[in-house]
Amino acid sequence: MFEKHHLIHYDLKRITCDNSKQILHPDLQDTPALLPDYNFDTEQINRLFETADFDLSGSADVLPFYPQTKEEQKKYLYIQTFSYMESKKNYFTKRSDYHSFLLCYTHDGEGELVYQEQLYKLHEGDLFIIDCTKKHSYRTKGTHWAHSDLHISGDYLSVLYEDFLNENHGLCKKENIGQIYLSNLEELLETARHQGKHRGLLISHQIEKLFISLITAEEIQNPPFAMEMEQLLSYLVQYIQHHYQENLTLDYLADFSGISKYHLSRLFHQYTGFSPNEYIIQTRLDHARFLLINTKLSIKQIGAMVGIENEAYFSRLFKKRHDITPGSYRKKNAK
Repeated sequence: MFEKHHLIHYDLKRITCDNSKQILHPDLQDTPALLPDYNFDTEQINRLFETADFDLSGSADVLPFYPQTKEEQKKYLYIQTFSYMESKKNYFTKRSDYHSFLLCYTHDGEGELVYQEQLYKLHEGDLFIIDCTKKHSYRTKGTHWAHSDLHISGDYLSVLYEDFLNENHGLCKKENIGQIYLSNLEELLETARHQGKHRGLLISHQIEKLFISLITAEEIQNPPFAMEMEQLLSYLVQYIQHHYQENLTLDYLADFSGISKYHLSRLFHQYTGFSPNEYIIQTRLDHARFLLINTKLSIKQIGAMVGIENEAYFSRLFKKRHDITPGSYRKKNAK
């Protein structure tokens, strides 16, 4: 598998590390089975050994450690390591405090993951995504577990990961998305294989694209439902834009759309980036700002016109959102 990406094959033969018992603390120079003999991030590999206990029984096909500048790592999302593992019954990895996000996909056999005190059974087609700074362990369940491990990093990844968890109700495991994940993984590995001026930027783009595909997997797999929801949400946004002065509430919008309040709030936030209530407030204040600059209406009149009758509340709300009172905003932006 992944033959066209020129991965480097290793027979691991029970390479172990147990820092708590100090059975083995590998020296980089003494670990040829794991490390190719060309440029790589030595500091990163040392951190991996220092923060993990493991038994790497089986074989691994590893993406070469292509050199990457510190500047690229600061600016972009990037691949730390990628490997396809044919793991035997003794295989396990246990660690924490490793600054990485791991996407582990089960191709064949079975595994187990313990993450944040929850046990997950891993079967063919399952993907888990975890923050490796948190305590975790995973291992072969039975005699064989074929899985690919993609370690990635970058500042923006924490935001994408939170979006993934929000979409999946806090679960780090995702089922039945094999084709979506593997097709995006293939594109990422193909991009990583080629050198060029914009390689770091292109890899970063592919990682972001991969995460977005996972976050929106339900919509991709069920396009008629997605189109119907998008049309409904688009209509709700237009409705709010034309009726923002009225007494709009989440209860009213839920009844109006025929969707439960919880479901509507989640879908609306995905679609706009705001909760329904926040979207209504922001729309009212956007219109208020326009009226403050372009009319001589009193602040009380403007508040009432945008649906906020109480002048004191309107002023407090405006200052909270824009760090300035309506009167000061008008003076500052007077034409």
